[in-house]
Amino acid sequence: QKQEFIRMYTSEEAGFLVRGKNISSVWIKLLDQINKFGKQVSHDGKNFKEIIGAVCVIESEDPDNLQFPDFLSISRKEFDSFFKEFLNDENYGKRISSQISSATEKLSSSIGSRKIVISLWNAKDLNSHSSPVITELLFKIQNQKLFLTAIIASNEVFKHFLLNAFSLLRNFLSSFSFL
Repeated sequence: QKQEFIRMYTSEEAGFLVRGKNISSVWIKLLDQINKFGKQVSHDGKNFKEIIGAVCVIESEDPDNLQFPDFLSISRKEFDSFFKEFLNDENYGKRISSQISSATEKLSSSIGSRKIVISLWNAKDLNSHSSPVITELLFKIQNQKLFLTAIIASNEVFKHFLLNAFSLLRNFLSSFSFL
């Protein structure tokens, strides 16, 4: 009889830092963190592993030259299709477009501001099955670099992390072109 060895790792309950040069390298590291430290959970009849409080730092992805290596779970074509929907979607497009020009104006006139926040969450979303997973976007400029913090309530990392990360990068770096 063959015995299976399962390696168990210990970690904090929440708070996982993942850092990389680009989205694809961060994605691989994030999957590794979930595989090693994720807790087995069940939701809506599905079983999966999750980690709480992942902080992903993408250091140098070029929004004008996004890379889609063969090992990613999405293709360039899938991303292009998703991105069009991302900007038109009820959950993101309308909510973002109503706030982005004010955020851009405020940030360009007050580079050090800590109040540049776009809220994508509405109280009615609490009881909705189609509420946005990205709930808040925070913008800060430091040392001539734009820092975007996206608060994501829930994310299916295998596919949607990539789609959301590429979409946020492409959409917002072009919006803040005054840097």
